[in-house]
Amino acid sequence: MYFRFILWMLLGQLAHVTYGQTATSVEPKIDQVFQAFAQQDDFQGAVLVGQADKVLYQQAFGLANREWDIANTVDTKFNLASISKQFTAAIVMQLVEEGRLKLNQTISDYYPQYRKDVGKQVTLHQLLTHQSGIPNYTSLPFVWSDSLYRKYSREELVTKFASGDLEFKPGSQYQYNNSGYLILSTIIEKVTGKSFGEVFEARITQPLKLQFTGVDDRQKIIAQRASGYAKIAAGYENVYSMYMQNLQGAGNLYGTVGDLYQWGQALFGEKLLSQKLVDQMTRPYTDVNQQWIPPYDNRYGYGLGVAKISLPDQQPATMVFHSGHIRGFSGFFAYYPTEKYTIIILSNTGEVSTARMNLINLEVVQILNKAFTQKAAPKTSTKRKFKKERPVATKDVNQERDLEKAMIAAWEAGGAEAALQQYHVLLESFPYDYPDTQVILSRFAQKLLKEKDRDGALAVAELNSRSNPHWRTFTELAALQQQAGDKGQAAQYYQRAISINPNQTEEEQRAFQDAQQALKILL
Repeated sequence: MYFRFILWMLLGQLAHVTYGQTATSVEPKIDQVFQAFAQQDDFQGAVLVGQADKVLYQQAFGLANREWDIANTVDTKFNLASISKQFTAAIVMQLVEEGRLKLNQTISDYYPQYRKDVGKQVTLHQLLTHQSGIPNYTSLPFVWSDSLYRKYSREELVTKFASGDLEFKPGSQYQYNNSGYLILSTIIEKVTGKSFGEVFEARITQPLKLQFTGVDDRQKIIAQRASGYAKIAAGYENVYSMYMQNLQGAGNLYGTVGDLYQWGQALFGEKLLSQKLVDQMTRPYTDVNQQWIPPYDNRYGYGLGVAKISLPDQQPATMVFHSGHIRGFSGFFAYYPTEKYTIIILSNTGEVSTARMNLINLEVVQILNKAFTQKAAPKTSTKRKFKKERPVATKDVNQERDLEKAMIAAWEAGGAEAALQQYHVLLESFPYDYPDTQVILSRFAQKLLKEKDRDGALAVAELNSRSNPHWRTFTELAALQQQAGDKGQAAQYYQRAISINPNQTEEEQRAFQDAQQALKILL
């Protein structure tokens, strides 16, 4: 399989990336988006925007180390969290291309030590697409606060945490699952006879010359690696260092925005895999009713999500992407195959929501479309092309894990501040267990308003608009500000709601008109 790498290196194409822009108006406009992001959200991290083989914009914000007041740079190394999954999937596909793995074969075919009653039922395809039915080990109680900090051997980790009874028939449902990628990384080790780190270096970082990417190890000294932080009321605090090998295959890599961009150029440029296998990776396999991250029309491929993006006054676009969240780090990687845009956001704080990063991504895409394509959506059609946004039901959880019940109990005991603290604790401990926080926070804000805790309702609505930037959340916040008598803030949030409302469905059109009417009264 290495002839592709050798040919590419002889041609001298890999290491050469053109830095610049083809439209002089692009860079300052993109900079405005990210400067506002940094100012409004206190964003800490680095970003990059590219089109084809040109880097149009890259910038860093905030601090890599707060004790020494060291700034982030575009060469700062961040934990990639679940963005790591696409690398695991690509290695699997390399082994498929070489005939060493088959996607329709089972765990037991390659990992005979795994429990056979489950291993004989689950295929590699089902592991890659989160349809295995194996319990997600990072959703087990206390795993984030305790177990992930302990040093386990790979066999101990899989046996203890990723070998539970099936929760559903393999292939019948979708449920985001880190266990699958841990098992895939172990299968890679079994088939190659090498550690995952050795395989990753030999197949990814060395041939692609990714000098600033590697397997994260919090015990090692890694130059230019950012420290991870959590936001608290008083500012920031350090996060505890976990044993990163416990997240192997699912979220244990680090990298820079530049290396991640170069990775995307290689993956989608047929320099790592044939186009046929890249197409397999980026095909949506999950059912249309099994969204990965609501409310976007998106489904899951192999280590990557595939989304249909609706843009105001522009043609819809297909986005291949993945987000990542772990204690102290957040990230977002997006590639647009038709337009060849790449947008990367990496942060050394864990609270930057996927919804917020996606909204920033969409703002940038609209700027790029105006500069490079100038494709406007047909004005004659008001019919929405994508299915209506809706909350997605989550799996049943016990009471201490029920987000809404936990917040209500905390509010009854200590007020809104305690409720918000409980929210952050649960979201940090179980980052993929609560896909419908927008609905939960909206409902909780209304409850506090009925209980005459207006300040608490405002605080919850503000959190909702930051975590889930949507015309609904901005409208709700604007209405609460209006009730509180703050006309300036109310007008500002009504304007933001109008600016991102697609104004296509009846509900959107009605909300758009109501917000415009409210603005007339306020202004």
